[in-house]
Amino acid sequence: MLLSIGIGKPIATFSLRRVTVTIHLFYFLGGMATNVRSIPYRPFEMAIITIGGPFFSILCAFVVGLLMGIYPNEILLLFLLFNLWIGIINLIPFKRKDKKSDGYILFKLIFKE
Repeated sequence: MLLSIGIGKPIATFSLRRVTVTIHLFYFLGGMATNVRSIPYRPFEMAIITIGGPFFSILCAFVVGLLMGIYPNEILLLFLLFNLWIGIINLIPFKRKDKKSDGYILFKLIFKE
């Protein structure tokens, strides 16, 4: 499995068991996971995998929102807003060259176009 964090020039690469992680210069501008599997994923499996990223971002925003009730500060607010933004934007269907958003992949899975 390949995990790519960010865009730009690679600044670090390491392996953890069967996962190769590459961190790019602009690590905060996206990421991508790739997995090679001999048996193709079924549509339901693809949907679960695809929704995982936006779901995790929105879950992080929710947890940070709870923390802000106890420890209100601007850093937590920025973290909350950033994760909420990432979660929502990734659900918007768009395609740029060969890169597809999670929303685009879900749209294609649901409407089988």
